[in-house]
Amino acid sequence: DLHRVDRRQRQMCIRDSQRDGYAVEAGPMGFDDIPQLYESAEQLERPGHMAWRGAFSGSTLVGILAWELLGETIDIDRLVVDPALAHQG
Repeated sequence: DLHRVDRRQRQMCIRDSQRDGYAVEAGPMGFDDIPQLYESAEQLERPGHMAWRGAFSGSTLVGILAWELLGETIDIDRLVVDPALAHQG
């Protein structure tokens, strides 16, 4: 189940899962100029920017989905999975 993610949890996502996940993906490419590796918590707090939902294992945030409505289109901005849990199906 996905649950609403508050500001503290978004910041946790950036500090942990998002940066770790993108770093894992960047390694094999030999390319680390991925904006999400350097995104600050303040950049995610822009009013109306994205809706956030998180997946939890107990109280630990293990995945996050963020999207924005653009008219009648849902634009998925990011899908992040804790690297320790990635590739498990």
